[in-house]
Amino acid sequence: MSKKSVLVMTLIVTLIGVFVVAFKFQRAKASGSIYIRADGNIEGTTKISTVNNVTYTFTDNINDSIMVERSHIIIDGAGYTLDGLGGWETGVIVECVAYNVTVQNAKITGFGRGISIISSWNNTISGNNIANNVNGIFLNTVSNTTFSGNNIIKNACGIRLENCSNNKFYHNYFVNNTSQAHVELSGINIWDDGYTSGGNYWSDYQEKYPDAEEKDGSGIWDTPYVIDELNQDNYPIVPELSSFIIMLLFTITTILTTVICKRRQNKSR
Repeated sequence: MSKKSVLVMTLIVTLIGVFVVAFKFQRAKASGSIYIRADGNIEGTTKISTVNNVTYTFTDNINDSIMVERSHIIIDGAGYTLDGLGGWETGVIVECVAYNVTVQNAKITGFGRGISIISSWNNTISGNNIANNVNGIFLNTVSNTTFSGNNIIKNACGIRLENCSNNKFYHNYFVNNTSQAHVELSGINIWDDGYTSGGNYWSDYQEKYPDAEEKDGSGIWDTPYVIDELNQDNYPIVPELSSFIIMLLFTITTILTTVICKRRQNKSR
């Protein structure tokens, strides 16, 4: 199976997973912040479990912010939703005191910042569905962090970097964000995994580069996607599904989720 086939299948499986989780979803008012403390304790929720103080796994949907104070851990969304309910809070916060944190397999939606990493390094963000936030991912003074296999969809800004360098972004889907990526006062970051592994999918690619062609059936465009003078995706991915189909899948999933949530709310009254 080609690299782009794997990426398309990952996207479809993620969206199906969101729909499946929606059957369990019951919308609730946010109650405050959740903390993963430096000593490994969890405060503010019973919906995250751990047996070893290394892997922290969602056991249900969550409507709060998660403040990470512990290093060398994995936060596994297990397909569940972290929902800010349209507020200005941040979904997952990794700041200063924590590093080498992995955030994976979560749907993060409805926040001012879906994931915020500040003054931290050696983190991994992978396999998440980050949609309908103001900033999908916000980074300030971040280095040596890898972002791969994330679906970053319909945010005002897909990813925002400030004072960042030496981070790596590849095999992510940037779809219909108002601004796909914004880089400010930053050095060089890597936006691909080389040829022929490829970089990222950008839904506005063909609009920006209408004369680009696929390289020898490789699934990679022949023209880099430029973010700024120091940051570009040298091997942007040619989709097997059009951006219209990708957005249609996402929209159908969102509508189904909303309908199911409302029905569950009505039944609980």
